[in-house]
This record gives sequence, C-alpha cells and structure tokens, in this order.
Amino acid sequence: MVRSVLAVGLIFASSAVFAGGPCANGACGTGYGYGPAPCTQTVMVPEWYTEVVTVKATEWQQQQKERTVTWTERVPVTTQVPYQYTVYEKVPKSRVENYTVCVPVYRDVVKNYTVQVPVYRDVVKNYTVQVPVYRDVVKNYTVQVPVYRDVVKNYTVQVPVWNEVEQQYTVQVPYTEARQGVRRVAKTVQVQRQREVCVDQGHYEDRVVQSCGPSYGSNACGSNGCGANSCGYGCGTGCYSDGNTCNTCQTSCSYKVWVPNMVKQLVPYTVCETTCVEVPYEYNVTLCRPETRTRMVKTCSYAPEQRTCTVKVCEYVPEQRSCTVKVCDYTTEQRSCTVKVCEYTTEQRSCTVKVCEYTTEQRSREVPYFECVPVQKQGVREVCTYNCVPHSKVETYTVCVPVCVEKQVEVKRCRMVCQTVPVNNCQTCGTSGCATCGH
Repeated sequence: MVRSVLAVGLIFASSAVFAGGPCANGACGTGYGYGPAPCTQTVMVPEWYTEVVTVKATEWQQQQKERTVTWTERVPVTTQVPYQYTVYEKVPKSRVENYTVCVPVYRDVVKNYTVQVPVYRDVVKNYTVQVPVYRDVVKNYTVQVPVYRDVVKNYTVQVPVWNEVEQQYTVQVPYTEARQGVRRVAKTVQVQRQREVCVDQGHYEDRVVQSCGPSYGSNACGSNGCGANSCGYGCGTGCYSDGNTCNTCQTSCSYKVWVPNMVKQLVPYTVCETTCVEVPYEYNVTLCRPETRTRMVKTCSYAPEQRTCTVKVCEYVPEQRSCTVKVCDYTTEQRSCTVKVCEYTTEQRSCTVKVCEYTTEQRSREVPYFECVPVQKQGVREVCTYNCVPHSKVETYTVCVPVCVEKQVEVKRCRMVCQTVPVNNCQTCGTSGCATCGH
C-alpha cells in the first residue's frame, strides 16, 4: 500500500514539474535547444517515526474457588457360605500277576585258538648322523639413530565468547476443567422364576392273594395227621382232611402295594442376577494452555586465535655397526648300534570258556496298587461382596480469570513528505517550443 501511494506521488510530482514547472518558464536555457541547465523536481519520500499508542490487552489472574467432590467407595463384606465338594481318597489294594523270566544256565566248552609268540634277536645297524660345527663370523649392519630438534609450530585455537541473547519460550500452564461422565455399576437383583418338577402323589392299597398247594403226606400239615390242631399249626386255617392224610392246604395273604401317580407341577424359585446400571458422575480433567515467555540466555560463539608452541621433531640418522655371530655348519659321520628285532611264531593253544544259555520260567508276584474312591465332603468358603458407600469433600482449586488492562506501546508509522531532488533529463524551452536535453 505504501509503495502504491509513493509511486502515484512520484508520477504526480513529475507531471507537475514537466507541465508547469521550471522548464515552462525557460529555466532550462535561453536559446533554441542550447544551454542545458540542471532541473529539479519535487517527490514524496516516506519518513518513519515512532508514536506511543494506548492499547487494550487481556491478562490472566489466578482466583481461588471451592467445590464439593462426591465419590463412591466400595467396601468389601466377607460372608461364610457352605458348599459341597468331592475328593478322591486312595484305597490300598493288591493283585497277583504272572510273569515269565529268563534263567541263565552256564556250561563249560573247550575252545582252540592260535597265538603269535614273539622271538627277539640282536642285529647291528649302521646309520649316518649330521654333527654340528660352530665358527665365529663378523657381520656388519645399519641402525637408525634418533636425533631430536626443537621446531616452532603455529596453531589456531577457538576461544569461546559468551553473549546474552533474549529468547522466547513457551510453557504449558495447567488448569482444571470439570466434566460429566457415565460409568456402569454392577448391581445384584433377585428374580422370581418357575420350573417344572414331577411329584409322586400315589397311595397305598391293600391286596389279598390266595395260594393252594398239594399234600405231601402226614407231615405236610402236622406230625399227627390232619387233625384240627395239627392242620391249623402246619398249613393254616383252611385245611381239609379225609381221615389221616392232609390233602390240600389253602392260605390267603394281604399286603400293601404303593400305586404311583406322577403329577407335573410348577415350583417357584429365586435366583440372583447381575445387571449393569449407568450412573452419572463428575470428574476433573487437568489441561494445559500454551504461554509465551521471555528469558535471557547465554550463547557461546568461538573466535579463532593464533598461538605458537615448541615441539620436538625426531629424525633418524643411519649408522654402521658390526657384531660377531656364530655360524653352524654340519659334517657327516658314520655310526653303528645294536637293535633288537622281534619276529613272531605261530602256536596252538586251548582254553575252557563258559557258555550261557537261557531257559524260560513262570513266576508270580503280588503287586500293590491304590484305587481312588470319590468321597463327598462339606466345606465353608468365604465370599466377598462389595457395598457402595458415598463420600464427599470440599476442595479448593485455582482458575485463571481474564482482566482487561490498558498498556502504552510504541508503534512505528510511515508518512509521506515532499523533497526536491535534481534530475538529469529535462526539457529546454525557447521561442519555437521545447526540446529534450540531457547530460
């Protein structure tokens, strides 16, 4: 925007100079196209100045507030509940098992074999050896002898220079925000249900059964024949006689018989079911907002600095030396020795060895073992349930409250001022009109 205004001002000032400026009055010369003179023009130049302005700013102030926080604590409650369980007890038992074993039987067997018998004899053997002979020899060699000298060496070091620089950094300022949430709480509810069972609603009935049997002689109804007393004792009350022999015995018996009657009935029972209930609650969330701050930090920059030091430089100079070494030469020498030579002769021998053969044999043994028998037992175990106990407390928290304040701020502004500057190209005017002149 400033550049556009400046360009418009320059065009306007230039047109004013060329149209009705000094060239129109003959300021550029008095002759026709001769006598060029320097021309001037007025232009608009930007000028910067500082102005103090009062602006409104928002600052944050910390303020203490109180609120009531409610929470629920789960308190465990332990109860004793009987229950029935099954354990397996070991009962010792034994059984007889038959098994087969292999019994070794040994017998003597004569075995013939051949051996190699060594026979030693002395033999004279000639051999050649190399005998060492030592002699002294002078040997020349060259060594490098170190020679040290001092040399001045220039080197550059970086010297640290510390400066304080203003640095802006951002910190996270914490604040607390209350939010609403819903959580699921488990709740035990008793529910009534019905199930179908079979009930036996039967009854007892009295039934009479009569039985008759053939006579088996005088001893069937009694020891003295079929008299009234003997038959009543032997066969019962219904005994018929033809004189001395009991012909037929008749008896009647009554007994109770259960007559079943299965009836289906609906029996109510109570079960405990666990349901989830949504409970609203309030919780606090700690959030952070960015805040820009300014601090002075030290920065280190390094400046090169030339220094000198004296170092020792090692150079090697060759030097001739000599030493005496021993040189070993070998000469051939003939020698002899007596060695024993072993030769083998074959010899037949015999020995008695034991041969093992196996025969099967049946045996039996008693094997003990344990059998697991289920046994029902009663026990008591602890069952833990939880009761929800509400609690509440008053807590203090800090909030940031915006406050509007006025501040004095220095602002740089730009304004356009008129300035007269010389130009190289202008117009010269005379009696016959204007012409362009330049330098």
